[in-house]
Amino acid sequence: MLQKISRHRQSIMGVAILWILLHHSGLNLSGPLFAIKRSGFGGVEMFLFVSGFGCAISLMKNGDIPQFYGRRFRRLYPHYIPVMLAFLLMNLSGAGVLEWTRTVLGNLTGFTYWANVGLNFNWYIFGILAFYIMTPLFLEVLKKKGGWAVLLGLSFAAGFCFAGTDLRTCVSRLPIYVMGMMAGMRYKKDQEEEKTAAWKYACVFAVGVLGMVMLLGMYRFQDRIPEDLYIVFYPCILTTPAILTVCCLLFDALEKSAAGKWVNKFFSFLGSISLDLYLLHIVLYGRVGEWLEGQYDNTIPMAFSAKKLAIWLGVLAATIVVSKGYSLAVDWCMKKMSARKQA
Repeated sequence: MLQKISRHRQSIMGVAILWILLHHSGLNLSGPLFAIKRSGFGGVEMFLFVSGFGCAISLMKNGDIPQFYGRRFRRLYPHYIPVMLAFLLMNLSGAGVLEWTRTVLGNLTGFTYWANVGLNFNWYIFGILAFYIMTPLFLEVLKKKGGWAVLLGLSFAAGFCFAGTDLRTCVSRLPIYVMGMMAGMRYKKDQEEEKTAAWKYACVFAVGVLGMVMLLGMYRFQDRIPEDLYIVFYPCILTTPAILTVCCLLFDALEKSAAGKWVNKFFSFLGSISLDLYLLHIVLYGRVGEWLEGQYDNTIPMAFSAKKLAIWLGVLAATIVVSKGYSLAVDWCMKKMSARKQA
């Protein structure tokens, strides 16, 4: 199964970002669709698992830590900075020079998030950067006998320590990143394609069902659970391996038909621009949501839902098109800058 995750990693990221986009949309859904939309934060768990998976493989292949950091920073910052600045322009129009300077520096360094001061663009960029920075240390711990148990235990403990704070969104996701690293190390040690035993699939799915039951139970009894213990991301640690397994099996099945291959290519395409989609949807979705709140009364039921669906589908399509264009523009600028340095 680890070979399948490696093979379909980009397509998995496509599924993850589409789930996140659904989660953050303003669509009014009901029944199972509402549960799927409400649980869309699970897409972040998918991202973090495959990120840990890929980072472990990368570091085991090339242990040059400065190069590892350099590749991650070059991957994130050129795409992040222009969107962050556009976000601040839209939200700090009347701010003075001092506030602007403080806020820009805070969003460049992550202090606005970690210190919870000023206007913060988003938690994810500096959460994943923190995980990247700790990855070499994590890898050394995981290489030790019993290191996985120590690291996972500390990861869960950290999540509980930050429960009830703004930082729990990031810190409580550390275990799934560590699990991804463990899977990457296992894959790197044994890259031969093996047929996964049926009992392993059964165990993964059984654990996944348990996680779904826990998550639905937390939704059902949310008002009875203390705020400090309401960490909905922890059940996703159980559901994510099952979701990844289902995705891989579906991608394998789709490869057998011409139409299925196009579906796989579509998800792979989304995965290739997933960072840009994530960044830009924060800006675009926010503006559309504000506009819709001013245009419609959200208590109006089915009469306006079709129009709202059409609007959000249009926003999704526009976000994909803009994200692809933005990704190409950033990559072009980076290549030009690299060519000038080499000249």
